[in-house]
Amino acid sequence: DLDQVQLTIMPNPASSQVVIYTNAHIGNVQVKVFDQQGKQVDQFQYTGQRTEINVSSWANGVYQLVFQTANGYGMKRLVVGR
Repeated sequence: DLDQVQLTIMPNPASSQVVIYTNAHIGNVQVKVFDQQGKQVDQFQYTGQRTEINVSSWANGVYQLVFQTANGYGMKRLVVGR
């Protein structure tokens, strides 16, 4: 369960780079990014406790990030604004 590993996205709101991290190693993580209309706009995966992503090409707005691991899934909201 991603709530138990304290999944965090910083900074939020973001303008260019964001760091996604957890307080424990959770293995391979698949992330899908959806805009406010529910359209998938990006996807990526990483392994470990921390990754950085560049959101400078994303339009200003609110995004829902869906995180999927072998042990479950979780969602976080990210605001992009410049």
